[in-house]
Formats: sequence, C-alpha cells, structure tokens
Amino acid sequence: MDERSKSNFEADVQTAVDSIQKGDPSGMRKLVTCVGPRLFGFLLRLLGNQADAEDVLQETFSILSKKSSQQNPVRGSAVGWVFSIAKHEACHLIRKRGRESDLMENLIILKGPSENAERQISSGNLHNALNTLPLDFKIPLLMKEFLDLSYSEIAQLTDKNVNQVAQEIYRARSQLRVILKEESK
Repeated sequence: MDERSKSNFEADVQTAVDSIQKGDPSGMRKLVTCVGPRLFGFLLRLLGNQADAEDVLQETFSILSKKSSQQNPVRGSAVGWVFSIAKHEACHLIRKRGRESDLMENLIILKGPSENAERQISSGNLHNALNTLPLDFKIPLLMKEFLDLSYSEIAQLTDKNVNQVAQEIYRARSQLRVILKEESK
C-alpha cells in the first residue's frame, strides 16, 4: 500500500470514528465498510480459523462502538486504535483457548532483510516453523508482512518502541530461516 492509500485509509477510518462519536448511526456502517475486510483478513491470519476471526471481529466492533469516545487523533491514529483493540481481543481468545500454536497458518511469503527476492514456502512447513516462535514475535511479524505496517505503526499498536519491534521481527525471521533450512535438508 502506498503512502497516499495509507493516508486515505486513515482519513476514512478517522471520519467514521468521528461520526460514531457524534452519535451518527451511519458511523458504524462506515467503519465496518472501511476497515472490516482488512481487519477480518488480519484476524483470520492471526487466528487461523474463520469462526474465531468472525467472533473477534464482532467483539472488536462492539468494543469500538462502546469506546469510540476514547479515540483521540492527537494521541494516535484511528487505524492504530482499531487494530490495537482487535489484536488485544485476538490475544485474549488465544490465551483463553490455549491455541497459540494455531497462529499465522496462512502466512505464505517470508521476506528477509538481506534477501532481494521473496521466498515461497509451503504453508505446512511455515506453520510448523511458526509454532516454535513466541507470540511476541509472531504478532509484529504478521503486522509487517500482512498489513505492510511500518515499524513505528507496529510499535504504536503493540505498546513497544521501534527498536523492540525491529528486533522482534528480525529474530522471528532469523529463527524461521534456521528452522526452514533444517527442514529442507
């Protein structure tokens, strides 16, 4: 997603949240239309299960409607606020069900910082390798690879600093490379 598309997306989400805050009944429809598909895709890849993604998506929108007054564009982006709530609810579900190993089953492409080309990896091998990663590494990696978020955006969503995010993504990629290389032998 280019910078112009990102800024248009952010503006559309902020406008929808502003409408909800003003009590406009169409605000939630605007928010669902604008962010719903992307948020569902994120949750589906994070949770690896359509029913769970739908449940968390519904819970996220419920929370958003109740807490819309808490979003302040001066403190952070509306997109960041929405994805932060969704991430929190997904992590809560994962911990509740003890299904951390089901994360990111559908992430297919893994890019490395020193690689010029993308490597295609089978879903099964990647899923097995991802099962070995801690949740703190999986979430930033998914946000970077699937949502194409910058390190600063991921830092905001995960309540970490940019250096921590960069380090976690680097470690996740490094661990995955080692595991996948060993599996290919």
